Amino acid sequence: MIPFFKKKYRIIDISQSVSSKTSQFPGDCPFSFNLNLEIKNCDTVNLTSFTMSPHVGTHVDAYSHIIGSTEDNYNNVGQMPLEPFIGEVLVLDLGQVYNEISFDLFLDKLNTFKTVPNRVLIKSSVNQNVTIFDKNFAYLTPSIVEELHKHEVVLVGTDSPSVDKFDSKDLPTHHKLIGYKMFWLENLNLTNINTGVYFLVAPPLKFIELEASPLRAVLLEFEED
Repeated sequence: MIPFFKKKYRIIDISQSVSSKTSQFPGDCPFSFNLNLEIKNCDTVNLTSFTMSPHVGTHVDAYSHIIGSTEDNYNNVGQMPLEPFIGEVLVLDLGQVYNEISFDLFLDKLNTFKTVPNRVLIKSSVNQNVTIFDKNFAYLTPSIVEELHKHEVVLVGTDSPSVDKFDSKDLPTHHKLIGYKMFWLENLNLTNINTGVYFLVAPPLKFIELEASPLRAVLLEFEED
């Protein structure tokens, strides 16, 4: 564990911006808001309300997004443990990858590290324009999840809107992650992040009744000794 209280660090935002222009999975609920009170109308404060799917922008899925319930009480996002979302993380830049991520490419990048933290973020560098939904996004395969599990990884993140293929019906990667009791982040913004080890801070909001939560995910980059 990095003794972050003894080192200087730089905070890097790896979250997508959320606005009425942010794209969403086709058929999902986009972000929109209402201005209910306005100072310019002599109200005391500005006060807004908003509507959006919790899968818009950078987010985490709970197990209930994919299956009904589990014995681990991870069914809804507010019930998930916080430990997987805070700690050392390895970012792997795979270059420009579309559609299925090659297991050989992934393994080649992973094997450059003698030790692997138990959190891994995968950068595909394809489309970071949040106003456009690209159906050809890079997605993980169950074999990649199996390899991560061998390294005792508990959380994997991606800069794509899903860990599975766009039109997948059986969602094998989601199910493999749940089978290994792993967690996953989607729609990260890793545009300016190089391969390396950082410190991740990306806890979900405590929505007790929802199957997902938006995140303000950040990396801490520590100064070298």
